[in-house]
Amino acid sequence: VFPESEQEISGAEDSAPTAESTAPAAAAADETADRELSFDEIPDDMFAFESPGDESVASTETDEGADTLSPEEFSLDSFPATGGEEPVEEEFEGFDVPEAPEFEESAGGEEFSVPDEFAVDDEEVPAEIEGVGEADEFDLSDFGIDEGETDGVEEEAPPDEAVPEEFAFDDEFDSFSFPEDTTQPTEEEEEDVSLDDFEGEPDDEDFDLDDFSLGEIGDEFGISENEAEELPSEEELNPALAVSEVLPGAEEVLNLTDEQFAGLQETLDTLPRNLRLIVEELIGEQQIGGADLRKLVDALVRGRSPRDIATIAGSITGEKIVIPSQYEKRTGLEFEKERGTFAYIFKHNILPVLRVAGLAVAVLAAVAYVGHRLVYRPIRAASFYRRGYDKLESGSYLSANEDFDRGVELRVRRPWFYRYADGFRERRREDLAADKYEQLLSMFPQDKKGLIDYADLETYERARYEHAEELLDRVLDTREYDYDALLLLGDTYMEWAAEEPEKYENARFAYATLLEQYGNRDEVMFRMLRYFIRTDNPAEVRRLKEYFQALDDVAVDPAIYAELGGYLIDRDELEDAKPVLFRALQTDENIATIHYQLARYFRKVDDIVEEDKALTNTLNLLRRDDLLTVTEERMLIDTIARRGEVDYRREQYLDAQSNFIEALDLYE
Repeated sequence: VFPESEQEISGAEDSAPTAESTAPAAAAADETADRELSFDEIPDDMFAFESPGDESVASTETDEGADTLSPEEFSLDSFPATGGEEPVEEEFEGFDVPEAPEFEESAGGEEFSVPDEFAVDDEEVPAEIEGVGEADEFDLSDFGIDEGETDGVEEEAPPDEAVPEEFAFDDEFDSFSFPEDTTQPTEEEEEDVSLDDFEGEPDDEDFDLDDFSLGEIGDEFGISENEAEELPSEEELNPALAVSEVLPGAEEVLNLTDEQFAGLQETLDTLPRNLRLIVEELIGEQQIGGADLRKLVDALVRGRSPRDIATIAGSITGEKIVIPSQYEKRTGLEFEKERGTFAYIFKHNILPVLRVAGLAVAVLAAVAYVGHRLVYRPIRAASFYRRGYDKLESGSYLSANEDFDRGVELRVRRPWFYRYADGFRERRREDLAADKYEQLLSMFPQDKKGLIDYADLETYERARYEHAEELLDRVLDTREYDYDALLLLGDTYMEWAAEEPEKYENARFAYATLLEQYGNRDEVMFRMLRYFIRTDNPAEVRRLKEYFQALDDVAVDPAIYAELGGYLIDRDELEDAKPVLFRALQTDENIATIHYQLARYFRKVDDIVEEDKALTNTLNLLRRDDLLTVTEERMLIDTIARRGEVDYRREQYLDAQSNFIEALDLYE
């Protein structure tokens, strides 16, 4: 059915139909004007043409009075204007084809075939079509087309009308097809119609009718080449194209140059493994197309950074793609170039090995150092200390000090200083003991035990009271009320007072400070008793004696209690002296002073036998101890002289003479 057009139709005035001939067509147009064209209303057998000999074709009804038209006489001039209106002399806009035939590419990609329904065989023209040229009007049913197909000829096809699946056009318009039951054309007909009749090839996305040429077909229908250029657009000819511009299954062909493809491969090789696998899957398995594919390929060709490519791929897959940190700030090409530099190789290949090797060497060095410092040296030093002390006990003092010095070079151990000093003191080598204390204090100036032991040596063995005071003051400078230092300082003043009596007050002040800081400790109270004895304060001596004698559970100081007994003997308080001396003897019978004071007591009571026993015990205890204080040495001389007196009273004059000579030698 051809609508009105602005194109002048040649010969229109000569072949203008009469009113009677146009009446049926007008009636049909009015009847279908009120309803839209629907593909659902197309009869199933609309295109189901049978062979010319079929009864369905032979019995096709036509309007009364219609004449048949032979193919030779068929031309556009014979078509009347539809709608019963006067012929239009203006140019027509185009014509509307109900369904476009589907072009199927042959093996060569150029020829197409025409279905059997549209094949025309000059030898088999139906009788109904013969003589059509003689009639003034015609009926489309003569061509096997129902009147329903002409409905709405003046209406535009709905753009949103759904197209049956079998009439769907491919997006690239490479081919089209009719339903599967359409009869295929014969080989002679395929040769008559070919894609060679069309100029140009279809575009990748849209088929442009500007490239379409009617060729010989236009000549057959009386349409010139210029007239064909002004034919209707493809969407007007085929409303199905407006349904969907991109149809499923369309494949996009990307044309890349060799240089672009090489750049794509180079970028792909530099991507991290997880991102490269995702990109290869998207491109290789053809899961994407259109803009996504172009955007991804363009990023690869341009050598974009892995981070940008990961963003594009992630937007396509809908998943977040995590890439290693070293890829984030550089493009893959930059990273690949950097990976070939010496700095990168040194940093990532050589430096880790050097780091591990350096760490291993450091660990081995640390183990060796710790082993040498904490294992070998202490063990070796201890061996020298022990060997030297063995030599000290055997009297090889010079060799002993040599081994001691070797031990000090390997490892300084303070206990060995104290042990060596005590060993020299026991053997009356106070000078060697003093050297050990000096050596210790040169390394540890504030060693408390070293200072106190050295001060004790200076007080009781060397009678160097002033030096002892200096040593104790070094302790009190850092510990103002140190108990041990104050107690020894008071004892030093007591010994010093035997030569300088004014030092008794210093001793009292030291003891009073201890009582104030630490309370009435028995140890300090006994020293106060000795202070009162030596300063001859009988009242305080008696008070303290009665205090201690009343305490049966108190542990008395046997040396001070022995001195108390001697003070009472000097004052002829023998009844008080005896219990004091025997309590001291019960506390410790190895104190020489106790036996010495008992000898004096028995002398007072004229018990020569007990006196001789007491003097013998005193002499044995004093001679047993190699370490004697100045007081003990004086006591020893007096004890030997007193034994001479006992021998003289027994008329043992030779023994008496021997004892007097020994005492004189010791005194001298």
